[in-house]
Amino acid sequence: AGRSGDGSAEGLWDLEGVSDGHRNAPSAEELLGSQLTDREREVLALLTKGSTSLAIARTLQVSPNTVRTHVQSIRYKLQVHSRLEAAAFAVRHGLVPVE
Repeated sequence: AGRSGDGSAEGLWDLEGVSDGHRNAPSAEELLGSQLTDREREVLALLTKGSTSLAIARTLQVSPNTVRTHVQSIRYKLQVHSRLEAAAFAVRHGLVPVE
């Protein structure tokens, strides 16, 4: 069964536990955004407001180096090249609340 060369798809997909209520798979953007930690989402929200790294550090009571690390991680996870691109991505795809 499955891989015997008979063309059947049996065994190729393990659908145990999949709910019938989820017809659409998550988008690539949703998958990328789901990889962010809560703290990265906080940093991203502040980036969308135009906050500098120093302002983010003060707000979150962490060092500027920690903010830099979070921003690098956000850029990597969202597959973007700049802080501005990360902020635009976040707003476009609803990753952070827009005020």
